[in-house]
Amino acid sequence: MEVVRACGRCGATVRPDRVTSWHRTGDGFVGYARCGCGGLVVVRPG
Repeated sequence: MEVVRACGRCGATVRPDRVTSWHRTGDGFVGYARCGCGGLVVVRPG
């Protein structure tokens, strides 16, 4: 899993333990996960 977009709140690029939801986009799948600070991290499988 790779981080596509760092946390919008604290800037962390740590891979999340758990992905909240997966969404199909034109580029494939992206996952949304909660950062420890409560912000949002976007990941991609692979």
